[in-house]
Amino acid sequence: MSGTNRVYFDLLQQSTICPKDVCLVPEDGTPTYQATKEEEEDSKTRVIAHISIPYNGYDDELSASGITPSPAFDLNRLDSNISRDYSDIEDLLFNSVGLERVYECWQKLQQNSAGLGLDDGFQPCEGLLFSKRLQDKLIEAYFQQFHPICPAVDQSDFLKWYKAPQQDVLAHPQLMRLLLLSVLFAALPHIDEDLLRGGPRCAVKQAQKAVFSSAQTLYHRLEWEFMGTEGLAQSALLLSYWSPYDSTREVNGYWVDEAIRHAVAGGMADLYSTRRKRIIWWCCMIRNRMISLGLRRFDRLERRPEGRLPELSDFAEEGSGGHLISLDSKLYFTRVFILLCKLTKIMVDSVRLKYRDYNSTWTLPEDRQAFDILEDIGQLDEKLKIWGVNFAHLYAAVQDLRVPNADLVIFHLIGLMHQFAVSILYEPFLRLSDSRSSQAWFVKDLALLKIKEASRNTAAITASMLRFANPKDLSIIVPPWIILPIALHLIQLSEPQDLEAKTEITQQLGYLMRTLHTLMCRFEGAQFIIKIVNAIIMLVRNSTEEMSLNQSSAWLGTAQGQSVGAQYTRLRQEEVVTHVLETIQNGLANEVIQT
Repeated sequence: MSGTNRVYFDLLQQSTICPKDVCLVPEDGTPTYQATKEEEEDSKTRVIAHISIPYNGYDDELSASGITPSPAFDLNRLDSNISRDYSDIEDLLFNSVGLERVYECWQKLQQNSAGLGLDDGFQPCEGLLFSKRLQDKLIEAYFQQFHPICPAVDQSDFLKWYKAPQQDVLAHPQLMRLLLLSVLFAALPHIDEDLLRGGPRCAVKQAQKAVFSSAQTLYHRLEWEFMGTEGLAQSALLLSYWSPYDSTREVNGYWVDEAIRHAVAGGMADLYSTRRKRIIWWCCMIRNRMISLGLRRFDRLERRPEGRLPELSDFAEEGSGGHLISLDSKLYFTRVFILLCKLTKIMVDSVRLKYRDYNSTWTLPEDRQAFDILEDIGQLDEKLKIWGVNFAHLYAAVQDLRVPNADLVIFHLIGLMHQFAVSILYEPFLRLSDSRSSQAWFVKDLALLKIKEASRNTAAITASMLRFANPKDLSIIVPPWIILPIALHLIQLSEPQDLEAKTEITQQLGYLMRTLHTLMCRFEGAQFIIKIVNAIIMLVRNSTEEMSLNQSSAWLGTAQGQSVGAQYTRLRQEEVVTHVLETIQNGLANEVIQT
């Protein structure tokens, strides 16, 4: 900080301090809010290096980025319907460091969002028909932003049919129409809303609902006639991204089960299947794992043998032509998909470890069994570190190519999934029952430290992602990965912290909630996640009030009081974390929100 400036604090309440109240004051004494030179330089250089935060020893292996990304969420280029929300979030959520203001700000933000009228001026999308120009844009968005994480559809074959359907005598018209509808459905959240205004006058969520309904109807007309075909497996995979969290029964889990049913019937699940069949089967595995792990529905994990991992040679046909994205992009997205397959394998191994329980309290076994658990955890932790190094190397190579920002967002999304994998590995230890065993206490503390670290990394990756991303670049796969980090940041805000720590925690929380709010504007299911966050906010707030009532401030001022108070705070924190896990489990797995 420059010697010509001094720091000015406007402290109306010591427990409630806005980051904007910490101002740089020139010598004339007039407060002005501005970033320090160090902050500006840090803002320019801080990119996705956050992904490698847990492995500081490997930082030197990463290539320095020469990319200067444009500021994310530029208000001048946001969808007009939601541009007002970001200033709301900035003013409301960042306007308080104290936990006592978070729920009030969150409620007000929801009220403002409800009053925005996202669908004002739009007509219902029944009988939706897209123009050829809009379809072209949607297909382009699909292959650029959705396809890298779920490359089930053969790009070359699909585009060949799309450009001249009457010439493709091998493709069944109805089956290809279903696949087209599924592609349009998957792509809709990834286009600018303005593109819809000139056509059937629909908002993104309306249009997606209408296209899903059309695809669903056509699917059920074709599902038995074309049982086991790649087209049905591909379509069901794409439709598995429908998660409205309402009374609808045919949602994410149903559709991925349908995709697996067709993949098995069509020989795609065979251990030695190759090329497109192998890719489709692994897309089924990844999607099943994303849903089952993300929503804490571990009993829904597919148990059929996964077979060999996909290889670069399996993608040879797709890489034969440069359609929509460059051959370089296809190559690094192929590699990142293979890494994603490996990551989900580690995650499945994590939740299938013996002697542990994710859904209720459990006791650490004695002697050899406890040693076996810790040894297995150590091995999986090491695998995640090695995976992180390989991922960081790939990302460094991609940065050197100066790729589009949307490509970098995809890497951020997978980086978030990596942090979720770390959290999933250690999460069961937070449910360990009270025990006099020093080993159990050690393991529980270690698990909480690991998960807190993963939560900080999640916030850092999210902050970096917001520098690159437009709202249309984000994916519905994100919310389950950030809900526990949101909860842990709320818990940390409820504890005694100095100004600097509270400011940092609040900013990190703001990035996570901003991402969640952005998703709410484009995906039906995000609203349900926000209800779970509301329940968590109330839980943490009530726990904080209860803790304050049980402690005497005068006695806590003594040395003995501080020691006992710290121990009490720790016990209360563990208890709150356990209740938070139950709230998340009930909300995501059982769709029951505790009030």
